[in-house]
Amino acid sequence: MRRIVVVVMLVLAAIAVMAEDVAFLNNRRQWEQLPTATLNRMGFNFYEVKSMPDSALLCYTILSNRLQTRQLQGKELEQCIGAVCNLGSIYLNAYYDFSKSYSFLLQAEEQAVKHHQDKMLAYVYITLANLYERESRLNAAKPHEDLVMQTYKKVFDICIRQKEWRPIVPSFISMVEMAFAKEQLDSVTEQINTFTQLSIPDSVYGIKYAEKLCQGIRLWQTNKREEAIRCFKELNSTLETLPKKSGFNLTSIVIQHITLSIAYQQLGKKELALYEIRESERKAREFQLPDGLLAAYQNYIKYYVELEDDEVRADFYRLRRYELQDSLIRTSHVNDINTVRFLHEIDKMNDEQQALALKQRHDRQMLWVVSIAALIAIVMLVLLYLSRKRIQQGYRTIYQQNVELLAAEDARQREAMSEQLKEITVEAPKYSHNQMDEDVMDELWQQIVHLMQTSDEIYQDTFSIERLCDMLGAKRAYVSQTINTKAGGTFTTLLNEYRIREACRRMNDIENFGQYTIEGIANSVGYSRSYFVRIFKESTGIPPSAYMKLAKAGNSDLPNADPHDSHPAIN
Repeated sequence: MRRIVVVVMLVLAAIAVMAEDVAFLNNRRQWEQLPTATLNRMGFNFYEVKSMPDSALLCYTILSNRLQTRQLQGKELEQCIGAVCNLGSIYLNAYYDFSKSYSFLLQAEEQAVKHHQDKMLAYVYITLANLYERESRLNAAKPHEDLVMQTYKKVFDICIRQKEWRPIVPSFISMVEMAFAKEQLDSVTEQINTFTQLSIPDSVYGIKYAEKLCQGIRLWQTNKREEAIRCFKELNSTLETLPKKSGFNLTSIVIQHITLSIAYQQLGKKELALYEIRESERKAREFQLPDGLLAAYQNYIKYYVELEDDEVRADFYRLRRYELQDSLIRTSHVNDINTVRFLHEIDKMNDEQQALALKQRHDRQMLWVVSIAALIAIVMLVLLYLSRKRIQQGYRTIYQQNVELLAAEDARQREAMSEQLKEITVEAPKYSHNQMDEDVMDELWQQIVHLMQTSDEIYQDTFSIERLCDMLGAKRAYVSQTINTKAGGTFTTLLNEYRIREACRRMNDIENFGQYTIEGIANSVGYSRSYFVRIFKESTGIPPSAYMKLAKAGNSDLPNADPHDSHPAIN
């Protein structure tokens, strides 16, 4: 029977845990869709009003992750940085996890500096000052008085510059009370004088308490001790308008008794000092304020050492302080199972959000790379298109010029053929010592031109200068000399000129040669295809494929050229 009961209890416990997990996940998914301002209000209500730090932690964690996954501005950016600071405060005050608290506060400081949110720095630094002070007490070490005081002063200065009044009150109170307890009021005289000149609205939380404390401290500095003590006694009356259970209210009540005890100790009024110490201890126990209780024990020790010279009593309270410190340290490290599990879920959620942020950052980088590559490709295509258009226009111009030249040459040849050409016979005796007189060279040149214009044999791939000499009945030396002198080039140059000109004619003669390919045209004038493509481009400035397509299109839009031909741009 007992085993059955145990099994049932374990099953019920497992179901409860699963139900809590489901509720956590549901809350998380729903809350992640809420606006930043709504989540910020929820976090405040959960922590400050309802004392539900777990729910507040979830709200602020979602907000802190938005700093990594969204581009925030204005009020939303400020609230998300504030959420990171609030996480540090919750881990410090609700979970006593100083390492996590310090980590979040450093993150909040970094984000505030990065985004020039100076106002938020005030809230970050005041929480850091509280952490420094509490950490030193729990570790039974000498308080980092200089660091704590410097941090409070930093908060004070930022608040003055930014006119941010909410954090200036607790920072001023803590700074002045610390200086008063250490009998170092001179170190905060400047801040006290500045504070009295500020016009802080009465609506600021705790301002009446701060003003009364400031009044008492200034009376104390002018040796009006009794009047100062009356001000210190009236401190609690300033808390009547505040919520009875607020943290500021309860802590201030304890601090008021501590302040009075310090004042009485400095005046040597032992009975009154001891009474106020006991009241601070009683109130700290009543309000469950371990920091107040530690301060009370510290005052006991100071009282019995400095006023009573009673080491036994002092050791008694030292022991109680050590016991409380040990208890708080254990509490800070030993949380219940539900809290550990909840914090684990929060950590896991943070890891997921960071992984998501990294993925989104990587996706954005890849999108930029792809976009830039696409932009470059588009620009290259546009440039290529414009370049091709310029080439096409150049080809059209060259084609038109070539057609006009061919027409002019044909007209000239027809005119020349209509005349009666005088037959010229070149006789060897007219040449002496391999030299030719001008008249003979002119006659030989006319024969060469006539033969090149009228003979189809020049379009055979076997045609050579030797064959030309045979047809003319002249020596090769004379023919070469005449061509070099009259044409300004070699036989090959002259032959290429007539062959390319004929190739252009044939490509323009769509009726008879329209079915020919580039290779067919090349063979018809005595060339191989590859050599023809090169010579044609050099001679005309346009690839034969483009020329042929322009001819077929009747000088309309230029089609795509043959992929085997080159298409360099025309200068």
